[in-house]
Amino acid sequence: MVADKVQPHFNSKNSLSPPENKKGNQNLSDLFKSGVSLMGLKLLQTIQAEKFAGLSGEIQFIDRQLKSNTYKIVNLLGGSGRTIGYWTPKVGFSKSLNQNNMQKHYSVDDDDLANVTWPGGSKVTPKAMTLTIGVPYKTGFKEFMNVSRDKKNNSWKCENMQQFDAVVGDVTIIADRTRYVEFSQSYTNTGVHMIIRNENLTDRPWWFLGSWSKDLWFTTIAFFLSTGFAVWIFEKGKNPEFQGTLSQQLGKYLSFSFSISVFAHKEKLESNYSRFIVSLWSFAVYILMGCFIANLTSMLTVKNLQIDRVTGFVGYQNGSFVHDLLIKDLGYHPSKLIKLSTTQEYADALRNKSVSAIYDEIPYTKVFLAQYCSEFTIAGPIYPAGGFGF
Repeated sequence: MVADKVQPHFNSKNSLSPPENKKGNQNLSDLFKSGVSLMGLKLLQTIQAEKFAGLSGEIQFIDRQLKSNTYKIVNLLGGSGRTIGYWTPKVGFSKSLNQNNMQKHYSVDDDDLANVTWPGGSKVTPKAMTLTIGVPYKTGFKEFMNVSRDKKNNSWKCENMQQFDAVVGDVTIIADRTRYVEFSQSYTNTGVHMIIRNENLTDRPWWFLGSWSKDLWFTTIAFFLSTGFAVWIFEKGKNPEFQGTLSQQLGKYLSFSFSISVFAHKEKLESNYSRFIVSLWSFAVYILMGCFIANLTSMLTVKNLQIDRVTGFVGYQNGSFVHDLLIKDLGYHPSKLIKLSTTQEYADALRNKSVSAIYDEIPYTKVFLAQYCSEFTIAGPIYPAGGFGF
């Protein structure tokens, strides 16, 4: 809208154009090499001089600052309305915008507005309605809603089967609940995460052997030995480096077999068959080493991302809808579910392995991991949920 108002002030000769580059480089995104537009000052002056009506009211700049908006307060009655006052950021409520009212102190008092006509034509303010507000009572996760009792004033009381006019706190928006109540817009991230122990693979001896299966390890070792044996057969009759006592030949055979994957062998091959076999096996070794490194990298980086469910017992927050999610959507048997309440119970259950994983909503998992980020981590996909709402 500002651009539409400013554009008529610039003709074809004074059109807005990108700043000239100091070094002739056409990369306009390089701010350190770009110059200053010659039209910048005129553009600033034009914007400051404009005054027009926008979506939020009058738009005008005074001393390079946006002029404070003034809101008209309207008393709606039937199909018409009448102005009963104004609100400005400087003085708050006022009956008019004259100079005297603009000098008073900030006010939010209803007396600074004209009389309000209520439905039915009455000018008497109706008696205020007392609303009962419900809040979730939980023993854990008090970061979202901490319910406490004022013993001096005895300010709250909760009883079973009590009806509430509104509920505030960490209340999840789910489809079944929308049949009975209306929710506000969600104010948190949505979804359910799985929390597991943060197992460090490097703490286990020979952890890197998990990069390949046992069958692949045995097959690779067999090919190493067979390649060395084939070279020894072709070389032992004509190559003096492969001759000697039985123990010397055995040592030469084994060292030659496994040295191919690490460094170039020092023995000079005499047979063309041996050269051909070694060339093919060297090419195969390079491929195997590439696969080994790739698998090892994936073990250390994306292992947790591939977990979609676990075996054994799983935990969930007591009273949460996640209980039904685990049974209906993820297929867990009710006997495999263990209810937990606090972050301390979460940590203890995972440490002593009474549960293999814990499912909970994203806001709760963030609170938990903020306390135990070094021991536990998030794994698997995000299961959709509605988030928190009022």
